[in-house]
Amino acid sequence: MKGGNTILKMLDSAQATLPVAGVALQRLRDRVESTHFRSLEDRRFFSDRILPFLAAQSAREILYVGCRSYTEDAVARLGQSGARVWTTDIDPDAARYGNGAHHRTLDITEITSESFPVSQFDMICLNGIIGHGVDADPAITKLMLALSRVLVPGGLLLIGWNRGRSSDPMGFAETRSNFEPVNMDRLASRTGFASNDHVFDMLVRSNSGTGDHRNPELLASA
Repeated sequence: MKGGNTILKMLDSAQATLPVAGVALQRLRDRVESTHFRSLEDRRFFSDRILPFLAAQSAREILYVGCRSYTEDAVARLGQSGARVWTTDIDPDAARYGNGAHHRTLDITEITSESFPVSQFDMICLNGIIGHGVDADPAITKLMLALSRVLVPGGLLLIGWNRGRSSDPMGFAETRSNFEPVNMDRLASRTGFASNDHVFDMLVRSNSGTGDHRNPELLASA
């Protein structure tokens, strides 16, 4: 959507100066934001290529990190297979875009057993968080350790991040020791785009303990 970021900034300014029109302006902003982000090359790739693949997996518990107006359709699509999809966002106002009772307002780098049990999830989708809130290297380190605790060995992790806004998440020892890049169903382990600096990384949670604990159904197409 041409000029989408400029329009969104104008609407943000209008909301700040015209609180009486807050609800109407928020609805308009949601529509503009959804149209804008869904028009981006990386978002189209996510919707057309990655999301159908994720939805076709045998995951039973999925965590979708980050909630905005343009993520609601993805959460709904993932739940159509029968998986229970949890959503989370650090912003309390983002709960309106989350998955109802299966939403938690929290800092994803600070997951505790009160938030989600160890190894609860078969799949985690983390798109647009690194570089947009989780920016500094110490925060990324905490994030990767937190994700490794709640993702079952053999589970799939999708990371979407932006070059220039943060360090490469694959450059961290905490990432390399807990996750392995994987090519799945004609989707490369890393995908970049000519029109912007977004990057998708497809990773699998490494085995822990003894024996092979990978989910054979989830990894059938690897």
